[in-house]
Amino acid sequence: METRLISYDARLFFLISSLGCRSSVSDTINPFKIREMRNSFCLCFLLILATACAKKNPYHAVNKEDALAFARSLEACAMGKAGDFDAQVIDETLFKERVAEKMIWPTSSLDMQLIPSMKDVRELMSQIRRQVGKTGHYKLLRVYTKDSMQHALFRMVHSGGGVNYHDFLLARRERKVRAADVYVYLSGEELSETMAGFMKMVVSRDGKVNQHKRYYFQLLEELRKKSESADYATALQTFDALPDALKTSKTSLMYGMISAKSLGYAEREEEMMVQYRMNHHTVPDRMLLGIDYYYDRGQLDSSLLMINGLDSLLQKDDYMQYLRAALYAQTDRVDESMELLEELVRIKDCMAPPVIMLAWLKANTGDLAGAAKLHRRYRRMPDADADEARRLTDEYPDLLKSKRAEGAQQ
Repeated sequence: METRLISYDARLFFLISSLGCRSSVSDTINPFKIREMRNSFCLCFLLILATACAKKNPYHAVNKEDALAFARSLEACAMGKAGDFDAQVIDETLFKERVAEKMIWPTSSLDMQLIPSMKDVRELMSQIRRQVGKTGHYKLLRVYTKDSMQHALFRMVHSGGGVNYHDFLLARRERKVRAADVYVYLSGEELSETMAGFMKMVVSRDGKVNQHKRYYFQLLEELRKKSESADYATALQTFDALPDALKTSKTSLMYGMISAKSLGYAEREEEMMVQYRMNHHTVPDRMLLGIDYYYDRGQLDSSLLMINGLDSLLQKDDYMQYLRAALYAQTDRVDESMELLEELVRIKDCMAPPVIMLAWLKANTGDLAGAAKLHRRYRRMPDADADEARRLTDEYPDLLKSKRAEGAQQ
């Protein structure tokens, strides 16, 4: 495509230069005309050279249709429904440029292979699939344009519970549409910003690695891996081994809080949350972390404030309505909770959690027939949790009788 454009410009140039020529002998020998022609020649040549060498902005080379196609393929691949999607989600060249820009370093001196986390960036699709698992989901919320650039916003619900949001910035390079960067809501920053922080931690401006600092970075990686594999005791020990400067980083505090909470160390979790608020002031991560933090401490109004704030930031999301319903169910607003859940389960591609929650509430209020119908629907859903379905029937054995009676009646 680029060769054709240059060729066309060249033909246009020769057409322009030929139109400037005259067959008149007087025009040919007129020195002023010759000078004018030379000036025209130079101007045309410079214009064509600029056009031929101009580099199209990769962020502006993606249209709405490209963005939708990318986003739908990514969603399908994350849910294991497509095998032909290019699993290389991130364009490494553009990503490296963005990391260097945030570090104020020349791109040429940046060797990201020094950082173990670059492997996670390269294998982002595998990371997403692993966290979604069998009972989570990865859902495209919307594609939108901001500053003439295309974005795709996704919701990720982990198989073990918990929610996060990924906002992909799209670009086209070498005819392929990929993500140049991802804004991760739970970290409150772009992935390139996180990577730049890691690079500054261990690499000097001359490109040399500080081996002492690299050891601490490896501890940070160990903290992440142990926390994600539910080895919370080892994760907390690793957190304690970090130097004070690293203990206040977003990544270490986040995994430290998860580990402390999972081990039931409420005071440790509170200490880390105080540190997080003192050192980090981005909104999405504070809201996501605050939802569970306040809920666990019975501060339901504060938890609801976080849910409503995040819902506004996302421009409305069904999952926030589900969390709102879950919170209402713990108060005297059960009827409101059921109304919200009824709205959600009417959605064609509804998530599984609202279905089983409504089944529980119907069973609790004596509507076993309604609970049985929802239970049957839940078990057929791809993101259903078999253990959760079993817990409901263990608690309400008559639910099975109601289902059999309904089946016989049909």
